[in-house]
Amino acid sequence: MAPVNIGQSQQITRKSLSTLCSGSFCVCAMHPGAKRNRPYLGIRLYTSAMVFTKRLRDRVRSGEVTCTIRFWLSPRVTAGKRYPMEEGHIEVDSIEQIGLPDITPELARRSGFLGVLDLLKVAKHGKGENIYLIHFHYIPPKRLAKNSRNTGA
Repeated sequence: MAPVNIGQSQQITRKSLSTLCSGSFCVCAMHPGAKRNRPYLGIRLYTSAMVFTKRLRDRVRSGEVTCTIRFWLSPRVTAGKRYPMEEGHIEVDSIEQIGLPDITPELARRSGFLGVLDLLKVAKHGKGENIYLIHFHYIPPKRLAKNSRNTGA
């Protein structure tokens, strides 16, 4: 899909926003005014990315941390899909809904935290009521480039 150039004086409506939607970037359905074809002046790009706290990123890249606990209203990732993380990607191996009693000290440590309280302080924010356990692996940028050359992409 070719990029859409929206000049400063051009009105942004639902139709023009929907033409910007491609792949993991979406700016169409979440904006005030867009539903009623009113102009929307502040474009925000929403990307489906796996975001980790800074202290965990090196351990995620090294493969030491391969699971994460997320408090979401609904699942935000799908098993088998890749999500950007800095220069590489996270590939989700599995996602399952769990309960609070399932978060054990051992699971918290496997997720990169000191214990359950440490994990909950970081993970429990926002409106999310459902708890998801996500297993993943990190794909470094060199491996991404190598795989795309082998597949002809």
